[in-house]
Amino acid sequence: MYYSLISQFRGALFGSYIGEALDFNRCGYQQNPQQYDVFKLSIEGLINSNLLTVENWIVYQQQLWSELNSTEGLPLQLVFNFIPTVLLFHDSPVRLRQVLVSAINNSGYNATIQDGILAVAYTISQSLTQKLYIDKIIPQTIDFIGQTTTDLPSSLLQVSNLIGSNKSLEEVGINLTSYHKLTQTIATAFYCFLSTTEDFQASILRSHLLSDPLQGLSAIVGALSGAHNNIIGIPSKWLSGHLPVKSTVTNGLTDYFQMLELADVLMAIWSGACKLMPYSRQTNEPLQIIANARAMGLR
Repeated sequence: MYYSLISQFRGALFGSYIGEALDFNRCGYQQNPQQYDVFKLSIEGLINSNLLTVENWIVYQQQLWSELNSTEGLPLQLVFNFIPTVLLFHDSPVRLRQVLVSAINNSGYNATIQDGILAVAYTISQSLTQKLYIDKIIPQTIDFIGQTTTDLPSSLLQVSNLIGSNKSLEEVGINLTSYHKLTQTIATAFYCFLSTTEDFQASILRSHLLSDPLQGLSAIVGALSGAHNNIIGIPSKWLSGHLPVKSTVTNGLTDYFQMLELADVLMAIWSGACKLMPYSRQTNEPLQIIANARAMGLR
């Protein structure tokens, strides 16, 4: 089924957040305000620069994520750092890979992190361009990663075999524990998504059953499935029941509506806007867009 691109942008952003925030044991939310604020500030930094250069992107990430550099925080950092950039460059795989590799190299991340980012980015881009096919996505993703010494390609091939089997979730988890921790998280996220591709709720539920202690797994699954199934594919009970975020950057709005707003502005920039006048959540003024000549037409 084909969805509007703006709905997919919204689904990717809010899906990644709600996937991590849902706490099924407490039937509520377990939000980390610092991580959520940084996520929004990272997007806003890209928006307000209006330049979208790799150099500016790197500066923002180094400033905003200086305190989140532990191994345990990397899967969640991977999602919140890179998803906005993936949305902006999703329609050009060559450019997307160039931007991500340049940013990763300058940020000092290792090969395992790079491969994980590239795998997630490519899969999201395929969903956004309506080119994701279950029987092809894993070999295509491995090709996009390119030559590597990490174990991610072999783990993704293992996922492909597991999807066609009748193994239980527990058995799937056991089969993937032999890999590097971050590789295990990425591979498990691909399994949760690809085994229930058209069902956002089922993918997230699976990720929560398998997530302990894979921190960030549900955020990755939420981004993958949200981009594919769009914002409409996220259960209404999860949207309507979402709590307002009490933080220094919310200005009284719920996190759901802020995610929609940020997705809309990213979409405007991708469409060819060179100036947004003004971008501020403190005003009720409608978004005003000035585009480069012929930019939107060329899209």
